[in-house]
Amino acid sequence: MTEMANASALLSGRDDPYHLEDLRRYVVEDSVDDIIKTFLIIMYSAISVVGIFGNLLTILSILLNKKLRSIPNVYICNLAFADLIVCAVISTFSAYLLTVDPLRVSAIMCQFIGALTTALLGKTLLGLTAIAVNRYILLVKGSQLYTRVYTRRSVIVSVIMLWTMAAVLISPALLGFGQYGYNTKMGTCIFLAHDRMTYIFVQAILHGMIVGPCIIVTLYCYIRIIIYFRQTQHRLKMSRKNPKAIIPSPNASSKTNSSNGSHSSSEYTATTDNSTKVEDYELSSTGPSNNNSSGSPGHQQYHAAKRNRASRRVVANLCTVFIVFLLCWSPIVGIFTIDYYNKYPAAVYHIFFCIAVCNSCMNVFIYAGMNRAFRRTYTQLLTFQCHRINSAF
Repeated sequence: MTEMANASALLSGRDDPYHLEDLRRYVVEDSVDDIIKTFLIIMYSAISVVGIFGNLLTILSILLNKKLRSIPNVYICNLAFADLIVCAVISTFSAYLLTVDPLRVSAIMCQFIGALTTALLGKTLLGLTAIAVNRYILLVKGSQLYTRVYTRRSVIVSVIMLWTMAAVLISPALLGFGQYGYNTKMGTCIFLAHDRMTYIFVQAILHGMIVGPCIIVTLYCYIRIIIYFRQTQHRLKMSRKNPKAIIPSPNASSKTNSSNGSHSSSEYTATTDNSTKVEDYELSSTGPSNNNSSGSPGHQQYHAAKRNRASRRVVANLCTVFIVFLLCWSPIVGIFTIDYYNKYPAAVYHIFFCIAVCNSCMNVFIYAGMNRAFRRTYTQLLTFQCHRINSAF
């Protein structure tokens, strides 16, 4: 009887949320085959090893390489830190639960892991949205607004706010609106399965107030950035065809255009240079630019096109991180949303949750594959050439 009472407490953190016969039924119904357990243990173990190593590599790259210490990379480093916790704690603990009787695990520990998992999910999504907004303001709104919004102090405050919002996100379930504990469907400690109040908490708070708005804002930012790049490309083509024509920048003010009737294409290239000069190294797919808007129109157009391509690579990198996040987390979010009556087999939940956790070890490969600066710094760290990290690119 004591063991079943502990099991009941583990599942919910409360004394008697389920009748004992219901508890036994849930544990039996949601069990998975040993083959699936073995596969998941291997996967979680690999995620832990690769994720811890990869995210530490990303954090060290940003901290050690002076040219990578830019404002966007503050958010990248923050994202890597959250992923590091997921791989070190969540993935490792999930593998451990598959090797023991989960009902013997401490209820307090399981509730803590459940709250931490939820907080890190919210923090990651909020961080991806912050990155998208950062790129949107720089590229679409222009450097003047960017330099006012993104000061050293404001960036630090924004990072603190992201973690604070993640902490606030998990508070309703800690106060009784929903419950954290061992989820028999997913085979890990997160929010409960088979509990209507927890289902409402997830849909109303997590999905309705965090996941949905963040995805909408992030998609809006990247769509506007894509439109900006298309306009930029069009203006560059017009500038090459008619170098002396008035070709306003996509984010140039109408006041500037109307007050200077003798502008040439340098107006556009100067503005493009100004918007990228704020973050010369950006993420950094190219070296810092030492070009200005002086020189012949052809020279200006060449460097404007080069900077535009560099910005597009940076945005493509960050957008890929966001898309991969959606692809990894959408299956488990989707099945939990539509499976109100718990009709889908637990094995599907187990696998989908493993895929979601796998996202936390993937970003290092995205940065290495799409960003030359990160790739070079990774190589120097792995080959113990730390003294060459800050050499000229």
